[in-house]
Amino acid sequence: MIGLDRTWMPDWHTNVLGWSFGLAVIAGFFATFSFIAIVVYTLMVKYEIASARQRQPYDRKAPMIPKI
Repeated sequence: MIGLDRTWMPDWHTNVLGWSFGLAVIAGFFATFSFIAIVVYTLMVKYEIASARQRQPYDRKAPMIPKI
């Protein structure tokens, strides 16, 4: 439609990205960073539990509690 008539969208020259779009992009970066941090933390805890089980024999009386 833009090739036929430039008046189909009112005030087309003021159509710019606003501050809310910028905040949405920043929130996306923070969400991605937090996802990566949670995955890394989970893998670290999983590795600590696995190495603790290899060092000590399994005992039914005392459950394994990960160090946080």
